Amino acid sequence: MNFRITTLFFALLLTMLWVFGLMVAHKKAAADQGFIMKSLNAADVKIEKVQVKTAGQGKDKAAGEYEFDLDGEKWLLKEGKQQVRVEGFKIDNLIKQIRAAKPDETADVPKDPKQNGLTEPKLTVTLSGKHKGEDKDWQFRVGNESSDVVYVASSDYPDKVFAVPKKSIEGLFIKDPNDLRSKRLFDFGETGVTKIDAKKGDKELKLERGEGSMWTFVKPPYGIAGFESEPEEKKKDPFHKDPPAAPVTGGVKGLLNNIMAIRVEDETDFVPLGKSPAAYGVEAGKEAMRIDITSAQDKKDMVETLL
Repeated sequence: MNFRITTLFFALLLTMLWVFGLMVAHKKAAADQGFIMKSLNAADVKIEKVQVKTAGQGKDKAAGEYEFDLDGEKWLLKEGKQQVRVEGFKIDNLIKQIRAAKPDETADVPKDPKQNGLTEPKLTVTLSGKHKGEDKDWQFRVGNESSDVVYVASSDYPDKVFAVPKKSIEGLFIKDPNDLRSKRLFDFGETGVTKIDAKKGDKELKLERGEGSMWTFVKPPYGIAGFESEPEEKKKDPFHKDPPAAPVTGGVKGLLNNIMAIRVEDETDFVPLGKSPAAYGVEAGKEAMRIDITSAQDKKDMVETLL
């Protein structure tokens, strides 16, 4: 094989690789165009607010309207001046399902707006945030359902109707916002706690953390506080085997564990937002008992309070 033929084969190989690269790039671009919310999948997109509105039975009557705001790394359910923490992964999943929504090409889409139900959507989700540092809103509307698909439209394609598998966007259908609320009342980690303040009537307990796990009583001024309780010394019985030692629950560690264990047992136990805390006897300054936990997070002190 002479040099000319070798060069020819090499040029042919490069051409084939180039054509293959173009095909892969085209295929990837075609797949990207399949997203109903294509702009939401762009780089540098950050969602900071989610608004969900469900329509009621009557015309222009909303059966539910919920707002979720991102505060640092936590999602909060807001209603008026009140806000409560929700499970962040559930809101992240809602956003993820909108981002990933693609049409079912095999499903028939009715051209009549009354049939697809998008003139008066049953569900409207508005995502607000930033793209490349600029404020931007995205809207995703859900209409009627047929068989296993629902008809949707988006702000990216406002005049086009798509059919998507209902299962792929099931996270958008919020029946009760309480289902999203966090059952944990506290979010601190034991190792990050620096102060504990508890007050009930005229009785007050104040503990502060020094180096390592060294805790000190500030009120009452008892001095050093034990982080873990010392195991009780028991006389050995030569005729019986000692049972395994019970887990340590005393000391400052036991107190923190007990505070962290306070939680809501069931979604039905959540009190709906709207009423003033005073209606339940937990108005700040008038509470029967108050616990403040100070912890260091991202080089800043954060205080969580239980009334």
